[in-house]
Amino acid sequence: MGPSELEKRLDISTIGYLLGELGIEILTLIFQGCQTNADITRLGTISKSCLAVKIPLLSTLGLIRIEKGRYLKTQYGSKVLKELVGWNV
Repeated sequence: MGPSELEKRLDISTIGYLLGELGIEILTLIFQGCQTNADITRLGTISKSCLAVKIPLLSTLGLIRIEKGRYLKTQYGSKVLKELVGWNV
């Protein structure tokens, strides 16, 4: 299921609820340049066990993409982050 289909089925508040504070923090860190679990745990207050749950969720929702073990931004992720926290990224 691609982000465009998800946009039709989930509103921003539902996505925010699914992500929770830690998911939003992880998404924010990725948009600030963190590309690996090591980057995120070094710069955030996120445990590895939390990453094991939230990274697949972020990817499934189309908020990030994973290529060669690196986390990359998506346009949909940028839109959601802007709506949730007011960032214009």
